[in-house]
Amino acid sequence: MEHYSFIYDYKKQPPLTPIEVAPEDNWELSYLVKGAEQVGQEESEAPPMISGDVMLFPPNLTHNWTFNCQIVNEEGDVEFIRLFLPVSFLERLVRNFPEYQETVARLQQNTCPIRYDSLKANRIIEELEIMRELSDIERIPHVLNLLSLL
Repeated sequence: MEHYSFIYDYKKQPPLTPIEVAPEDNWELSYLVKGAEQVGQEESEAPPMISGDVMLFPPNLTHNWTFNCQIVNEEGDVEFIRLFLPVSFLERLVRNFPEYQETVARLQQNTCPIRYDSLKANRIIEELEIMRELSDIERIPHVLNLLSLL
């Protein structure tokens, strides 16, 4: 992550294929495009996700993804988008743009996974879907937009 402020990760893959573990010290915004899965984590249980769900995982929250092989897209794959936002990125953002201080402070109060309701989830999904076809530099304004939605 040294050369990036964030990582946008869009994947289609068979449900039994392992998913890379989230980088440490990162917020993970996850959108399950197609599939159903159980997110497991140490010492507590994150709620399961189904197609269309959007969740935010705080940094250093150990969790993993286990997919239901019966709920897949037409090609037999699960499909998801993850956006990783390093804590250091948020700190630099506030330092350079104090206007984000309240937004980042509100975000940092969360210590458990957050599932977004359909209205907010739809707005987040719009941004994540737009980003799919963009380069990293073109994604920057969308990442900043997403922060105001979280």
